[in-house]
Amino acid sequence: MLKFFLCSFVAITLFHSSFAVELSFSKKEFCQNHRSKSYARDLLATNPKARLGFKNQGGLVNGGVCWWHSRLTRNASYLAYYSPNKPSPSAEKVAKIVHQLRKGNGPVEIPGYDSFSSFTAWNENIVQEELDKWQKADGVLRAQWAVGLWGGSSISPSKLRKKMDELYNYVNKKKNIAYQVLQIPGIMAHAWLVVGMEKNGNGYDLKVLDSNFPLSTYIVEYQHGMSYFTPHYGEYVPRLGKKREERKLRKTVKKFCR
Repeated sequence: MLKFFLCSFVAITLFHSSFAVELSFSKKEFCQNHRSKSYARDLLATNPKARLGFKNQGGLVNGGVCWWHSRLTRNASYLAYYSPNKPSPSAEKVAKIVHQLRKGNGPVEIPGYDSFSSFTAWNENIVQEELDKWQKADGVLRAQWAVGLWGGSSISPSKLRKKMDELYNYVNKKKNIAYQVLQIPGIMAHAWLVVGMEKNGNGYDLKVLDSNFPLSTYIVEYQHGMSYFTPHYGEYVPRLGKKREERKLRKTVKKFCR
């Protein structure tokens, strides 16, 4: 069962943005920024400082924690704001901050740091420990390993096209950050975040944030008629998930800033 969480590391072509959406440095800025429904998505798409400061690693049998790395990244884009002029938190406080972001129950102040990348890079061991705990809790208590078995690594072109149309609506029209599990042949499953999409004439270009390369994004091309994706991880079908988790994040921000 341990292999269900395996997250591969591969060489890819990276995409860098010349325009960066700014982070929030107070409660007031936090609410002002979130007036834009696309703020969290655009923040992750353009600003590496909003992402974890280290790549996917650790986990059960060192198979990685890509699912939880991606989810924590998305949570922080919705909930974190920064107070760099305040004292840096103790190790105990760092663990509490990461746990609060994991739970997603409210906005979280990060004192002593000016970005999520610097906060997580300086406290890598503590953050990694929380990611490992999250993986174990989902795998042992909630049987999330079964997600690695859902569906095959290829489907009919019509079904994949329907999934991509749904993804475009979710990311571009609804301004969400799409969490996707990639069903690779066998029992392995990777995960990534889709932070942008564009029509390319015969399909879509997906702008992907991958936990194996957290400080950059890259483009994955979809063409009508495909029955699976092949770039970077062999044959696989990306499946949209954790939509309820994102709805909770939006409601949390709305309630806080109301």
